[in-house]
Amino acid sequence: MREMTKVGLTACAALVLAVSCQLDAISPVGTPSTTTPLVVSPVAITVAESGYVPTLVQPYQGAGMTRVTIVGDSITALSADALHRQLDAWYLVSIDGRSGYTAEQQQPSLDEMIAMRPDVMVINLGTNDALKGTVAEVAISTLSAARGRLEAQGTTVVFVTLTTDTDNPAANNIAAAVNAWIRSQENVVDWDRAVATSIASGALLTSDSVHPTWPEGVSVLTSMIAAAVDQAAVTALPS
Repeated sequence: MREMTKVGLTACAALVLAVSCQLDAISPVGTPSTTTPLVVSPVAITVAESGYVPTLVQPYQGAGMTRVTIVGDSITALSADALHRQLDAWYLVSIDGRSGYTAEQQQPSLDEMIAMRPDVMVINLGTNDALKGTVAEVAISTLSAARGRLEAQGTTVVFVTLTTDTDNPAANNIAAAVNAWIRSQENVVDWDRAVATSIASGALLTSDSVHPTWPEGVSVLTSMIAAAVDQAAVTALPS
């Protein structure tokens, strides 16, 4: 695990004005990173010592002993390459992001990733629930059930807040209700606060009021997630 100072998970939001959260560490999709080589273990790709080989989501890749899974929607899909470049040199990582999926629609991927017995799991779901007008309680129920199953097997869970600054006021209200539950959890990446800070400063982090901009928004979001994983991994010992 890389060495990092233990700071609050919203610290990256303070860097929005300068947009300086590791911009040089991220290269465009399909372009090899020049700063962090991808270290892949053939054994890790096959089983990663979890005793479970997934069929729906990508198997673990990377180096290290700590297993990290990240599940989400199109926001996660757009950030996947950058997340791998930030995390794979220190962790075994599996990422699954599906465009347009609600929390409930991602249940099959949640099930597989739980079966992979990660040490840390990042969940970034609920945005499409809000955009599609699903009542907040439905998303919260899915997130809460996943948290319970993960914590029961010793996995540290990290949740990402939903932006409440979209062009859809009704969606923003639903997202705010989901965020109220998310912020009551122990480990939170406050993407919503980072987006709000960027709007106030004029340095927008979203391109369409939902998805992160490239490269600034992706850089801030993935840096915040990487910091949260580092913090969670301090206490998450491989099982």
